[in-house]
Amino acid sequence: MTWECAYCGVEEKANIRFPVCHHCGRPVCQLHREMIPDNAFSSGLSASGIAVHCADCRRDYHPEILNIELGEASTREAAAP
Repeated sequence: MTWECAYCGVEEKANIRFPVCHHCGRPVCQLHREMIPDNAFSSGLSASGIAVHCADCRRDYHPEILNIELGEASTREAAAP
């Protein structure tokens, strides 16, 4: 079975498999996936694990994370004047 990105519809290739968002399970291509820290993947120590998110779930479940597409995860608190 070949999956399509939930955002742009591009099909995965045999050598490039799409990850799925860990909240909703939708497949996302490299351009549309967002890799961010998520406490669901924490080892219980101070460091959090990294999880795949689609843009909708990142916004709904992690609204404090901004600028993911630029690779600069910042928080609303840090962005506030």
